[in-house]
Amino acid sequence: MESRNNGTPRSTRNSKLITRRSELPMDIRFAGEFYGESDEGFIAEHVLTKKEREFMFIFSDASVLEANNPELHILVFLEEQNQTVPLPAKNKLRSIIKYLRQTDDSNVGINYSGNILSYSSESSIKEELKKRLSEREKSISDDLAASKDTSREAENHKAGKRYITMAEDYLKEAMELGASDFHIEAEESKAYVRLRIHKQLIDIDEITHHDASQIGLAFYSEFTRGRGEGQVKGIAEGTYNESSLLDAEFSRKIGGNISLKARMVNIGLNHSSAFNIVLRLIDKTKTSEAIPFEKLNFSRNVCRKLRILETASKGAILVVGVTGSGKSTTLQNMVQHERDRTGNTRKIYTIEQPVESKIDRVIQINAAGDEGKDVPADKNFSFDNINRSLMRGDPDSIMYGEIRDAITAKAMQKGADSGHLVYGTMHVKSAIEAYPRLESFGLSRENIARNGFIVLVMCLHLLPRLCPHCSIPYRGKHSVPERYSEFDAIANYRKKSDSRNIMREVIAAQKSIQPGMSLLRELQRKGVIDSRDVYDLQQKIKIMNEGSESAAFGDRVESVIRSSMMPREDTNVRFKGPGCKECFNGTVGVAPVAEVLIPDDSFLSFVREGRLDRAELYWKSNLEGITITQDSYEKIVSGMIDPRDAEAELPELLGS
Repeated sequence: MESRNNGTPRSTRNSKLITRRSELPMDIRFAGEFYGESDEGFIAEHVLTKKEREFMFIFSDASVLEANNPELHILVFLEEQNQTVPLPAKNKLRSIIKYLRQTDDSNVGINYSGNILSYSSESSIKEELKKRLSEREKSISDDLAASKDTSREAENHKAGKRYITMAEDYLKEAMELGASDFHIEAEESKAYVRLRIHKQLIDIDEITHHDASQIGLAFYSEFTRGRGEGQVKGIAEGTYNESSLLDAEFSRKIGGNISLKARMVNIGLNHSSAFNIVLRLIDKTKTSEAIPFEKLNFSRNVCRKLRILETASKGAILVVGVTGSGKSTTLQNMVQHERDRTGNTRKIYTIEQPVESKIDRVIQINAAGDEGKDVPADKNFSFDNINRSLMRGDPDSIMYGEIRDAITAKAMQKGADSGHLVYGTMHVKSAIEAYPRLESFGLSRENIARNGFIVLVMCLHLLPRLCPHCSIPYRGKHSVPERYSEFDAIANYRKKSDSRNIMREVIAAQKSIQPGMSLLRELQRKGVIDSRDVYDLQQKIKIMNEGSESAAFGDRVESVIRSSMMPREDTNVRFKGPGCKECFNGTVGVAPVAEVLIPDDSFLSFVREGRLDRAELYWKSNLEGITITQDSYEKIVSGMIDPRDAEAELPELLGS
């Protein structure tokens, strides 16, 4: 179509407007160049006279122009002069809009609602024009971004489902094998999937770096959302980035019989693209009922001392130990015992960060870690603020979870000083170390050593529990079996032929072999490994067991037998066996060993004076103090734990 300005073609007369479309939204300063200096303006092939332009601005917004789809967006503004707009001008404007709407050009878009917009000055028109263009540009940008996000989401949906399935399969396998922790160790180009089972960390798969990152994304971004029937929303802040330090928590139901809770940490390595993911796994199908300490395999000595809990009504109960020693599980069982023994007549709260396992008829609160943040009081779920509220919540007992800093330590002290029974855990290696640790958190020594403040301290450790079906009996100090078995040698082995991970096949083979059969030969028979692999593994076993045992170790085992005060013929010292269909690599779970400290006035006076060495000596000699290592002797002579595991993991030498 040609122009109505003396027959000048559009391509010539309107060239400035076309060439400047890429610069839009256009600076208002250019408006006069297109509309104020010529007799007529060309917009969508329609001509406006100079007089008509006195009353209106018509502006091209071509910010979404594409080579194959040139859109022309019209913004119409009318300037009101002397508060009156001549009717002919209004009619002319309406006819323009009508003409543009009836045009055959489908690429013309009109931003006009049918009402004439009027303003009292040219500056207000310019401001409105800027505002409209800005809003239009933002709307277009948002639409484009949403479009891209939608297409990207659709594009990733299929791949995302694949990684969600992979993540669920790994967690299912971990729970079925009794793993306490799930690991992904990602290197530059590959990653190892690992499980901690009965204290032993083994590889079960090898995947790509990309797969590891996508599984981490599934854990952090998908599982924490709790989408899907029966799923529960978890906790995660921000977006997942494998190179960052991140924490998350989620629950997941997998199939019909697996329900787990996972605490996730992502540890990015700031010097490379490597990263680690670790999930602490908690079985949510376990009962919330209190379990007798005897059934949990605590020693007779520990069970006897724990009877003080039956009458405790105020003061602090502390369960301490290293990471992964069963502190939280034991503390929850203590709370369940209090609930049951009192017939649920006491009001029990917990403040946890995060809540680990649900305890029936106990009020559990998740602390948000908002200390120091500017948060409205009614939304402030910081540890300290929750504790202040609980003091007005008619509590009888409060479980504080981990005592990790000055805030949690002072909260626990406040609860105990208010006459309540309080519980907490700490990361220390012995019962007596709880006192200096509390002092390091800012509690005064006078308060720590005050009679009635700390009622009991239990230090806990978990050791692998031997399989009764394949464990090896002790035949004397000169016949101690080798510590490392064929399974130990092959646990993280890579075949020479294809370097693939064969751990799943190893576990299956161990479940199928008969007692006395060689695991390596069974794997060779099944074609999992070849003769070269068998030879390499046999050499590896020899190296692993070189110097691992000695006559001195046999002497220490004999010392343990004598210390047990059990007739020798009744002892049943045993060692980890090769594994069988009833166990995992010779073990069937874990067993607790513990030391229990119940202070009296004399003990506390030594603590008050800072004489912890004298306090420890007094505990051992006057308070029947049995160390955690000595507590292991009962389980060693009964055949429940391997003496080598006790010696490797506990702080003292056997027999000392």
